[in-house]
Amino acid sequence: MDLNNQFVGLVISMLVSISLSSILIYIYKKFSLSSYKRKNFEQNFIIIAPVITLLIFIVKSNLALSLGLVGALSIIRYRTAIKDPEEIAYLFICVAVGVGTGASFNFFTCIAFAIIVFVIFLNSKRNKNTTQNFGYIIEIESDDIKNKLKDILEFMNSNSTNIIKKLTMNNENDYVII
Repeated sequence: MDLNNQFVGLVISMLVSISLSSILIYIYKKFSLSSYKRKNFEQNFIIIAPVITLLIFIVKSNLALSLGLVGALSIIRYRTAIKDPEEIAYLFICVAVGVGTGASFNFFTCIAFAIIVFVIFLNSKRNKNTTQNFGYIIEIESDDIKNKLKDILEFMNSNSTNIIKKLTMNNENDYVII
């Protein structure tokens, strides 16, 4: 394959990878059942998939580069704390999109991606009627917490049901809500 065909192949693979990861961002925002919903977690998808596409595209025809990549990746760990298994699933989808498009299997990657999105959609419909009860921890830092505590408790009680079970004060005059 000549250089022009490789370049066109790379551009097409990158565009497919970016398109699918953009769709995945929408799917994550719309259908994720994650209780954590970290701010902008899904924005990583638009970076992860194309980077993996580029890596796979570069090393797919060179055994030495492939072995070098394995060695480099063995010393690098993804340091973001994953709090929910669903987040891992979405990251694996990003990796799969990157590997599939990087190996120039754009059509098959799109078909597999559509099937995965359909399964996510069915799973969200199945779980829509299920009530999930999540516990939340609210951490408030203030020099004048004692005077503001009444306002905080009123706000919490007016915006949700069954929040406060017990209110205690520890030895350091910090309030603990259980």
